[in-house]
Amino acid sequence: MGKWWESLSPVTKVLVVGLALFLLICAFPPWEYTFSLRGTHSTTPAGYHFFFSPPQPKRSSLAYGVRISFTQILVEWAAVIFSVIVGVFIASKWEKEKREKELSLVRK
Repeated sequence: MGKWWESLSPVTKVLVVGLALFLLICAFPPWEYTFSLRGTHSTTPAGYHFFFSPPQPKRSSLAYGVRISFTQILVEWAAVIFSVIVGVFIASKWEKEKREKELSLVRK
């Protein structure tokens, strides 16, 4: 990736990857088709599309529409946040062990 990537600490790398994933999820959210007519409501997945170019409704009628699937995007955000927290914990533990090993070699 380059010298700038190699110069980052493992914890920073985990945070950068987490931020990149979060931005990708925001740029390409999950969409769903909606139908609502006289008390009948339904949704079906419409896939992932760029935020500024959502999918078109199945039919051009006021009863049909599209929207972001907020339940799914919240689950994705939670998974990224959880993964980043675990990654930061593991990376910081690894950094600490590496630092302690280097210090023990210096003292000898």
